[in-house]
Amino acid sequence: GVAFQLDFNANAITVSNSVIVGGAVFGGTGISGFGDYNIFWGTEISNGYLNLNELQRAKDSWWHSTYADPKFANPAGLDFHPRSEQGRYDPISSAWVTDTVTSAAIDFGNPSAAYANEPLPNGARMDAGCFGNSTEASRSPTNALYLMALTYNDGGTLWYTGTLYWVSRNFPPTGRVRLDYSLDRGANWANIATNVLVTNGFYRWNAQAVTSRPAALWRVGSEALPSVADTNDRNFVVKGTNEVIRYYVNDGSTNGDVYCTAAGSATNDGWFPWTPKASIQEIFNDNDLSPADIVYVDTGLYVLTNTIAVGVADQGAVSNLVTIQGSTNYSAGGTVLDRRNSASDVVSLGGAYVRLADLQLRGGRYGAYVTKTYCEFDRVMSVSNVYGFYEIQYTYSRFTQCAAVKNTYGCRVDQSRSQWDRGVSWSNGVAFQLDFNANAITVSNSVIVGGVVLGGTGLSGFGDYNI
Repeated sequence: GVAFQLDFNANAITVSNSVIVGGAVFGGTGISGFGDYNIFWGTEISNGYLNLNELQRAKDSWWHSTYADPKFANPAGLDFHPRSEQGRYDPISSAWVTDTVTSAAIDFGNPSAAYANEPLPNGARMDAGCFGNSTEASRSPTNALYLMALTYNDGGTLWYTGTLYWVSRNFPPTGRVRLDYSLDRGANWANIATNVLVTNGFYRWNAQAVTSRPAALWRVGSEALPSVADTNDRNFVVKGTNEVIRYYVNDGSTNGDVYCTAAGSATNDGWFPWTPKASIQEIFNDNDLSPADIVYVDTGLYVLTNTIAVGVADQGAVSNLVTIQGSTNYSAGGTVLDRRNSASDVVSLGGAYVRLADLQLRGGRYGAYVTKTYCEFDRVMSVSNVYGFYEIQYTYSRFTQCAAVKNTYGCRVDQSRSQWDRGVSWSNGVAFQLDFNANAITVSNSVIVGGVVLGGTGLSGFGDYNI
């Protein structure tokens, strides 16, 4: 469930030269800022950190750790010896056996740590895991050069400048590597650096001149033998020259379109106006959005089979909200998100600092369900839902020039302390439902027509200039 539970002191433990598989890495109130040379696999860093890179940047530590399959011999049988093509100890037969693969844990430990107890060949470096610097450590392959890219193996974001780390084996001390990057999932590559000493183990990449893209990769390769190379395992975000990354979604036609020049398709990447995705959720599923990014959703009717969910992995930041921007071509119908299911939601905002603009949300349980703080709505119309907008807890949302139309409840606000300004509530059963905090919303410069103005346990004491 949780590998390390830290309830009182965030730095209560140092974790080094270890392998953590499954569950949450950290639980409790803190995350250790100490430790390195660890391998993670099938885990969640947790406590607000979405990937290893976020933990590294926040703690300025863990830089030589990575996300990789440790390839244990038989973890179900409690045999955590790393597999090795050169040989590993089998506790059942009390003999050494060979494998067809070699674990990343071999020769992964801190290079300054003792390794002399490991059987030869041992790579002159300790293994990570239970058998490092022991007589049962798996043997190091000696027959081929080896490189492994460590950084961004579970995603992350490189902001302008970042350090790329790797490990190597069997290179001569004067061996050299080159570093390359791709902005399109490996279709095309450009050079970062050449003739870097392999023993350095890292390179500081200044990517400020690189065009920002959401699906970058990097690789490290031998200068002498180009076939010896390794690419990081998962796309990561590069934030370079143009900090804002724009994504595009379109329906099946270009009629009345504002942003896109082609119809949407699930096989497109969604990165350009001529390659739009067919759904908003595909953008969030395929990319790691970061603060200030914009998703442009062009003119059309989008019938939803699932709720559009924005989680903490794609949230924005103060003054740099992630925006879902609908069409401004209202005469052509604008952008309509139709759930057609009164038991399910149109949009669920589980990430903070998200902005919706120029959208119509209709046909759901909640037009917009807001559970995180400081979300903004500009010119959003919520029509024929059970709840047009529903905010829980202290979300501090802002609604500007929005309309709630023909919902059972126009806007329900529990503890929020939100602001509704220059809006319209039209023919809702209840315009503003306040169930827990009488002053949960300020309503100003707005028009309320039909139904009950205020429902629930309280009446807002804030607001004025309403009709």
